Amino acid sequence: MIRYDPGINDSYVVLSATLDNPNEYPPERHSGVESQMEWLKLDDDLPRTEYVDDFIAKWKSGVDARHLQRPV
Repeated sequence: MIRYDPGINDSYVVLSATLDNPNEYPPERHSGVESQMEWLKLDDDLPRTEYVDDFIAKWKSGVDARHLQRPV
């Protein structure tokens, strides 16, 4: 699945599991890490962001999506 999202850094969102060869496209960052399962250990140096408090309410109000994440 590919989705163009001009509200998030004018970027495309691609779900890697939908690709024929997902190993050819490693992740560039981890988003939403505040909901990461305790048993999931990510051993890399990729940037991590978490969603801001009241994410859903702010998103529904039309806040620019670039302001809905913060670095961890």
